[in-house]
Amino acid sequence: NLIALASIPVALVLYFLRHYRDRGAPLTALYPFRPDFYRQMGWGYGTKLSQYRVAPANLPPGSKQGVRFLENRDWEKTAVLDCYHRYLEQTNGMFVRSRADVDDLFGNLANKIVGFHDGKKLRGYLVFRFEKVEGGSFLQNDIVVSELIYETPAALRGLLAFLHTQADQIRQVVLNLLDDDFHYVFHDPRYSDRLLPPVYHESNVQGVGLMYRVIHVGRLFTALREHDFGGQSCRLRLTVRDSLLPENAGSVLLVVENGRLRLGEGEAEATITLDVADFSSLIVGAVGFAQLYRYGLAEISDLAWVDKVDRLFAVRQKPVCLASF
Repeated sequence: NLIALASIPVALVLYFLRHYRDRGAPLTALYPFRPDFYRQMGWGYGTKLSQYRVAPANLPPGSKQGVRFLENRDWEKTAVLDCYHRYLEQTNGMFVRSRADVDDLFGNLANKIVGFHDGKKLRGYLVFRFEKVEGGSFLQNDIVVSELIYETPAALRGLLAFLHTQADQIRQVVLNLLDDDFHYVFHDPRYSDRLLPPVYHESNVQGVGLMYRVIHVGRLFTALREHDFGGQSCRLRLTVRDSLLPENAGSVLLVVENGRLRLGEGEAEATITLDVADFSSLIVGAVGFAQLYRYGLAEISDLAWVDKVDRLFAVRQKPVCLASF
């Protein structure tokens, strides 16, 4: 029975959503086997991953002082975990890591880990592996960077200087980053010789990955009570459509005073309406409200409020997640 078979994944998804809603979670995240499948069930897109390929010589040169390989020792693992969590505190979207996660990072024999120490603390590190060039000789290798953490510009400069010095033995450095702007770092940003019309040089390739879904709108805003919503003051009604999880659908009044938000009652100055997938992308900072409105994915009762609502939900940085699950 095809109808019965089609209902099985829906039932599993609903069980998952209600299980974590009952446990007090306001938001879920997953890596999709098919983005369209999960989008129709209410998950919204997160930040796209950008893959850059650059010759080491096109990375900025500089001093490698403070840069060295990290070894599988307890105090170095602790330093990496502490550095990661300091980075987490200043970065949107990061997941907390455990000591076991760091053990796995060091325990993978393919991983090489290089850190930058400023004389007081480990301020950055990169995780990479060597990869044979397909069709090349045994002497031809690329470096594939899977993780790049840096708390300061000095840490980034030191780690990039390390990669720059690999020019004599490495063909390319491949960086997989949740950062659309990293091509500004390179001397030559070209990913390939491909030319896009009219005259645009390919700088990277991108992919959609991690997706987010709000499962309890009210609880989400309670969790965000200390967040600064753009310093705005307004009374905005939010209506979320959620056909799969109807207990999550409906309207709430957002009362915002000098950027601090609480749920309230009464009249609103404006109303916005979104499907839960697009609201989820909006609230994590993956896309702005004005963009959703331009795409026809958000409705608003008063066009004069588009920019104000855009500033309300604006974030400094799109969400970054380095966790695999």
